[in-house]
Amino acid sequence: MLSIVQGMMAQLISLGIIEDSLLVREHYKMLFSDNSLYAASSRGLYQYELDGSSTEWKKLTFTDSTILDFEVRDDTIVALSKYQLAISTDGGNTANIVPIDTIDPTWQMIFFNNTLCGLVLHPSDAKRIHVSQSSGGLSYTDDGGVTWTKINHMSLPYMRYNPLDYKCLIGYGIGDIYVSRDGGFQWKLRNLQGRLVHDIAFHPTNKWRIVACGELYAMSDDGGYKWQMIGTQDPRPDSGIIPAAYLYDVVYDLRNSEVLYGADETGYHDSQIPIMRSTDGGFTWETFYVIETLEPTRVFNICMQDNLLAIYTLWDNQVYLLDVDAVDNSVAPVVNDKGDTPYYDLLGHPVAHPTRGIYIKDGKKVAIK
Repeated sequence: MLSIVQGMMAQLISLGIIEDSLLVREHYKMLFSDNSLYAASSRGLYQYELDGSSTEWKKLTFTDSTILDFEVRDDTIVALSKYQLAISTDGGNTANIVPIDTIDPTWQMIFFNNTLCGLVLHPSDAKRIHVSQSSGGLSYTDDGGVTWTKINHMSLPYMRYNPLDYKCLIGYGIGDIYVSRDGGFQWKLRNLQGRLVHDIAFHPTNKWRIVACGELYAMSDDGGYKWQMIGTQDPRPDSGIIPAAYLYDVVYDLRNSEVLYGADETGYHDSQIPIMRSTDGGFTWETFYVIETLEPTRVFNICMQDNLLAIYTLWDNQVYLLDVDAVDNSVAPVVNDKGDTPYYDLLGHPVAHPTRGIYIKDGKKVAIK
């Protein structure tokens, strides 16, 4: 458990607001690295120390551009904006700036509005980087950005290495999914009915299982080649389970491979942010926690380390830390309860036939197991 929540009684705390511009909305990625949480914005990259030494977000000064994507490996931070790649090897104090002209000297010859759009850093070698252009294709460096090789003309806004198989990459963000089994040089299209994928998550122990969410919710058991569609039905709040088709972001709890958390895409309608949870490996989903906000908003990114779920909200640029263990410990267990008092889900909807999950009964949270 990270130092910031040691001895903390609250289930949810706010880390405050990240400086941002309402004029630009891009990827809004977050990630944990050691005892720090990093978050991208339209005005650069920010860091929050979780060891108790921080009381606010620190802006890393090596770039002021809108961050489309970034990666952190120890002291190496690689941040992508539309026209440059910033590579820092000293924790963000200084950086080597690689302009788009170096990555692809022909970038303006393809389309007038061609820009950089995607980035992935090799998990064990920080000098091996793939960068994608919105119209100009995919390029690769293995010397930290000094020389670049054009691989193809694909545009992949998001690329992720499989943490259990470094030869496997998944590309997404433009509809459908692309799979590479040779480290990102050759790619195969896997059709998902043209639906836009917002996020994917790799199983913590089974390298073949991947889940994808966005305009669909799907699962693969062969490393991304074949996908099973799950949860594409219309929402039925009275059932107590909201379909997973409306998840915008998804993450595995690395401590328990049967548990996943997701951000509900529908939350911005009523100033409530439902955080969803699956306890059966991602097949069914239930409301786990609801964040009440002053204005309508929604979650744009989540990430997880140990018991902490970090939640980045759109429009108000707020970052929350949710202690998922504290939520579980605050709920009274109920087993085979057949009382006449009605159940409600955490959004206040009546549930006629509650299944396993967390509900409101007699004004208190209860868990049916």
